[in-house]
Amino acid sequence: WGEWNDRFRDDLRRFWRGHHQMIGAMATRLAGSQDLFSARHRPSRSINFVTAHDGFTLADLTAYTAKNNAANGEDNRDGSNDNNSWNNGVEGPTEDVAVLAARLADQRALIALTVLSRGTPMLAMGSEFGQSQQGNNNPYAQDNATTWLSWKSADAGLLAWTQLMLRLRAEHPAFHADRFLTGEASPGDSVPDVQWLRPDGAAMEHDDWNAPEAGALVMLLADAQRRVALAINRTDAACVMQLPDAQDDLAWVCHADSAAHPEPGSLAARSVQVWAETPSTAPRKSAPAREHLAELAAKAGLAAEWWETDGTHHQTSPDTMRALLNAMSLPSASRGDVRDSLTRLPEEGRARKLPNVLVVRAGEPAHVPVTFPEDVMPRSVWLMVALEGGSTRQFLARAADSTITRSQAEDGRKLRQMAVALPSLPIGHHRLWRADAPDVVCHLTVAPTHCFLPAALQNGSRRFGVSAQLYGLRSGKDQGIGDFTTLRQLCEATRRAGGAAVAVNPMHAMFPDQRERASPYQPSDRRFLDPIYLDVPEAFWASGGPRKKDSVDYSQVWALKSLTLEDRYNIHQRHPGFRAFRAQYGKSLEDFALFQAISEQHPGLNWQRWPEGLRQPGGAECSDFAASHADRVSFYAYLQYLADQSLAEASSGLEIGLIRDLAVGCAPDGAEAWALGDRVVQGVSIGAPPDPFAAEGQVWGLPAPNPLAMKRTGYADFRSLLEA
Repeated sequence: WGEWNDRFRDDLRRFWRGHHQMIGAMATRLAGSQDLFSARHRPSRSINFVTAHDGFTLADLTAYTAKNNAANGEDNRDGSNDNNSWNNGVEGPTEDVAVLAARLADQRALIALTVLSRGTPMLAMGSEFGQSQQGNNNPYAQDNATTWLSWKSADAGLLAWTQLMLRLRAEHPAFHADRFLTGEASPGDSVPDVQWLRPDGAAMEHDDWNAPEAGALVMLLADAQRRVALAINRTDAACVMQLPDAQDDLAWVCHADSAAHPEPGSLAARSVQVWAETPSTAPRKSAPAREHLAELAAKAGLAAEWWETDGTHHQTSPDTMRALLNAMSLPSASRGDVRDSLTRLPEEGRARKLPNVLVVRAGEPAHVPVTFPEDVMPRSVWLMVALEGGSTRQFLARAADSTITRSQAEDGRKLRQMAVALPSLPIGHHRLWRADAPDVVCHLTVAPTHCFLPAALQNGSRRFGVSAQLYGLRSGKDQGIGDFTTLRQLCEATRRAGGAAVAVNPMHAMFPDQRERASPYQPSDRRFLDPIYLDVPEAFWASGGPRKKDSVDYSQVWALKSLTLEDRYNIHQRHPGFRAFRAQYGKSLEDFALFQAISEQHPGLNWQRWPEGLRQPGGAECSDFAASHADRVSFYAYLQYLADQSLAEASSGLEIGLIRDLAVGCAPDGAEAWALGDRVVQGVSIGAPPDPFAAEGQVWGLPAPNPLAMKRTGYADFRSLLEA
């Protein structure tokens, strides 16, 4: 069902009539009235109209301030008195050319705003050519010239304008797309789906939205990488019109101007303009100034400088900045790119209501900065804390009990900040938010005062241990590689010799279909174990005995073990312990096992080249694949169950236990990078700068963490992201 949006009608009339404090309401109506139709999930459910069969016609809305229902036999008592209409200086019929031109300009503007707003536009028949009912706003009883449509007196210019608006709406998806706007880039786009600007091209700021007489606004929309702009000026004075730089190889073209006498470079009083980016016959690329590029890089979390180990200082080059920004989906090749990318960045500066991340020490006094615009700071605010264990606490922060400081946001807004004392909280990762802004979350970490120290090492005690590479730790009955049984034997021997720990190489999950990729420092997924380390004695006997080789033949070893493991799975897949393990590790395990199953169907193929719906977990195609390949997904989860059990048994009895090496990163085409999605940057590799051991630096081939995504998800560093 669609519903008549009478708020659209009332807000549009009041805005164009000149009521104060209407610019925000007007923007909400242009954007699809999400405040009213969010539950319907689609702006098309909003039927946008400014006039209907009941009430003034569009022509009369701009020509009468009062109803004129004398012919109805009710002595003008019938019909609404609340019309929010205006007459442009003369009540009713007139021959004044200027007044008639102003009325037509208003009608053109109102038709444009109705047709080009998100939602379903509705025009009352006759609006498109200037029908008048001589001020009658309740004409249901008038079967005469009052209500008849006069084709002979139709305004051809207004009709052509209406046709133009309908054509522009149809030609540009940004006007008719049936989704609510977010201010972020839509899938496949690099520019935000909406930006709110002043006519001079600057972003609308707090003071612009709250100025009582504000009446000028530009809605810049994007869809499929092409932008359109709806520029509005309901004030009585013309203003300078300046859009942001067009994207490369495109140019801004004005397709419609409702003003009677438009002037280039300006937005006339009481007018609407429609602009669109179109292919340019003179391709151009305006390189951004270094300071603007550096500003974007800094806000994206990129370092502006670095040092070599000998103290040589380097500034990050513009080329490097652009390459990294582009990998983070922040185009920066031109001035327009940089400006658009800056608008896409979330407001993470000094004006943020709470910090993204706050780390405090347990038992030490701690404060959280709570920020307000200077003119709206309350006397108190409720703060909520969701503890890691699941419970929630709340406490009241009073301005009188807090230290108050003044500051200024990057855009010039004046701010006040309360330094609110935090209550005593347990060690852990918690979430903090304000009751008046629940969508702005501070990820609060209460850290212990010192690192964990095993009991065996407290009070200055010392212990020794053994270090080994598990894959090379061979026994008489292994299947061509060191395994968890051999590791258990090493741990037992170490314990008997008085040792407290065994340190081993990373045992992270590798690529089952590419066993020659054996480096433990570029694994598929650091969260899970490699089942190649499972001891499979059935495979040993089937192979005819010990496999005595000086090196590990990973492909052959896995081929030997995998078939036997499948047989074991078919026998034990319903074991209660396996079901409990699967439930304990939840989505992380299911996603990993799903990745393994998909890889099996696309052997050797980078997941970025899989069918599009399988390139990120959580979508409908991944769910369908998991359902249709449930047994294979379950098999790969079962291998982790066996590996987890075997590893736990191997280290039992050691005073300290296993010291497991952790790879610095993961392979860009592995399960971990697939699961992390945009939290790592694809196409960019981390490594090491030049040092005495590698004069040219080192390229490790590991995907880099995305600082923007880490801010958004609240992780202070990549390690905490991995742990989560």
